[in-house]
Amino acid sequence: MKYLDNRNSYIYISPKYYTDARGTLMKLISVQIPEAYMNGLDELVNYGYFPNKSEAIRSAIRDMLKNELGGFRSLRNEGISEKIR
Repeated sequence: MKYLDNRNSYIYISPKYYTDARGTLMKLISVQIPEAYMNGLDELVNYGYFPNKSEAIRSAIRDMLKNELGGFRSLRNEGISEKIR
């Protein structure tokens, strides 16, 4: 599937799922981002702030959800409230 978000960026959603080492169900998505963002992600990983780009992106999404949705309120039903503290 292909969606156009409110910033005119395409987000491709894949139906693939997997679980991480802790057993958390993850969904694989593809996102198109500017090259400058990719370079920034590479720097964060190279400097050791994150083990990989996926973890850096998950952290950014977690922070955004916490700030925009007030933390636990909207995500508690998704079973990930403990991960966005």
